[in-house]
Amino acid sequence: MNKWAYQNRASAILFNYLKSIPENSCLLVPANACPIVLATILKAGINFKLVDLNPDTLLIDIALVKTIIAETPDNVALLFIRTYGFLDDQTHTFKQLKSMCPSLKIIDDRCLCEPNFNEENFVNDADLTLFSTGYSKYAELGRGGFGFLSQDEIRKNASTREAYSSDSHDKLVEQFNTCIKTRTRFKYQDSNWLDLNPSKQAFEEYQHSVIELKNTAKKQKTLINNIYQKLSNNTNIITMDCEYNHWRFNILVPDKKAVLTAIFDAGFFASSHYASMVGIFDPHHAPVAENLHAQVVNLFNDHRVSEQDAMHIADIVNTVAK
Repeated sequence: MNKWAYQNRASAILFNYLKSIPENSCLLVPANACPIVLATILKAGINFKLVDLNPDTLLIDIALVKTIIAETPDNVALLFIRTYGFLDDQTHTFKQLKSMCPSLKIIDDRCLCEPNFNEENFVNDADLTLFSTGYSKYAELGRGGFGFLSQDEIRKNASTREAYSSDSHDKLVEQFNTCIKTRTRFKYQDSNWLDLNPSKQAFEEYQHSVIELKNTAKKQKTLINNIYQKLSNNTNIITMDCEYNHWRFNILVPDKKAVLTAIFDAGFFASSHYASMVGIFDPHHAPVAENLHAQVVNLFNDHRVSEQDAMHIADIVNTVAK
């Protein structure tokens, strides 16, 4: 039986799903996963392996995934994260992987994608399709996540509940930031940092709010992205294909630090997600993920950015990236 999962955080859905798979599973995760995702995996008690990206798609390298599955076919799971919200058809890939390993669990992580409640648009071979409406996501409700399960697996194991501490969450994020900045190993200590409590809002009400919000967000992002797109005229700036720019507008620049500093000094904001987690959560190397993070700047295109702001930011980037 198919079903929807809905909680205060998408990571809570991921946690409860991971608690339903064998404890000796190895979860394959792209090397540039958000650290909160990796902490969720650790909290669930599941082993994971970071896998580098494909340089062409910037998604997890499926060739490497196939090699790992061939070497260790039992109790393998895949967290397929849609980098920067890039949403292509992975039906063929998921079918191939399932044919290699019928017991393979696939989580289609669309947390940076536009929220979608039409399961006909999901990949049939995904065991869980996951969305988020938390802070900085496509439809930024500031809370909430939902997922679609191909089987009723979470209900087989009662969803875990525990007291939630925002202080514990903030300390965890601070620890992440320190480790990323200093490139030192992260040592996980469990605490009640993850909000596992059920949402107080009915799913139907939440769904209505998300649909309204995503429609507004889509108009805003289109408006702002049209301004940023002119950066493609600068030969020192690589603008990613439009399919990668729904969440934020992503560019590659030769001196990322200088661009970010200039944007912040002018009173605006930008980011540089997502850092490679190898060396922090995993001792191996991921050159593609590391090279991407060395160059990428995510320009905001949400409700906080006006047309005038976007024009100022574009001028700053053009000036610095000469």
